[in-house]
Amino acid sequence: MKILVRKSGEFKLVYFELPTYGVDPHAVAQRIDAVAESWNGPETVLFRGQGPVWLYGMLVHSAHATPNTATFEPRKNGYVVVHQHNGARCPGDVIPSDSVGMTVDGGEIVGGEDAAPRRRMVVAVGGPPHSGKSVFLAELYRQILDRMPGEVFLQRGCPDGEGMWSAESDPSMVKTIRQKGTFTEDFVNWVANAIRGLQKGFSITLLDLGGKRISPNDEILRASTHLIVLSSQEEETQAWVDYGQGFGCEVFAVIESRLVKNERDELDSSARSSLDSSVLPVTGTLVNLDRDGPADPYREAVAALAERLVAEVS
Repeated sequence: MKILVRKSGEFKLVYFELPTYGVDPHAVAQRIDAVAESWNGPETVLFRGQGPVWLYGMLVHSAHATPNTATFEPRKNGYVVVHQHNGARCPGDVIPSDSVGMTVDGGEIVGGEDAAPRRRMVVAVGGPPHSGKSVFLAELYRQILDRMPGEVFLQRGCPDGEGMWSAESDPSMVKTIRQKGTFTEDFVNWVANAIRGLQKGFSITLLDLGGKRISPNDEILRASTHLIVLSSQEEETQAWVDYGQGFGCEVFAVIESRLVKNERDELDSSARSSLDSSVLPVTGTLVNLDRDGPADPYREAVAALAERLVAEVS
């Protein structure tokens, strides 16, 4: 679910977009709860976007700490006040669009100032097995940590025995002592609860999902705000995009993962990755995400992705 917030004078405009299919109300409620602090305050809140009645009910309820709440009515070209807390306006009053100082064009808010930062992001990383997710996440975590010390946390959402310890240890030792677990109801509940706690304490929480689109990952995605798809199987890529969007996640990046080898059938250390981080979702290719090889082929590209994530919460 896309949510934008912008301020102009006495107003805050909240614009939202829902995926066109597979919307999970529970996931939407968690998304709203995660960002509602950005519009609760002394300004009158104006909600604008296309959505069902239950969504508008959630949004209005989330704006309890505001003087007035209004929703966009295109036939009146204005915002109808639907809730009064301690403001001067009464339910039924119409705030003309021309008096707001902001509008929506092309899915973006135009005008106003002080765009509200996305202070809390829970970014799940998913994709089919053997795509290099753990290697990618370890590098992404390091890059964000360099830029935002104390503001990022890497949470494993899969009981596969992975961790930063495995990314920083000798690969042969990892293979010897790593022990894979299995998904249990207790594990899934523990991860989902941990995510909610982490979201309150860190600007960015990174999640390492399992490599299958199965019910344990459903619960974890419901607690996430964004999804990065890293896929070594082209036929699986769109399925993972649809999967995350179905639980209300905004797709932050869709990245191909592949191995590039030299004439000796070894990983080519001279190969380089390429990502376009200028627009969302970020797209491109990361090469040689293999713990047995050097980080040079992908480090610079992952750094650019980290910069874009940091910009989203700064």
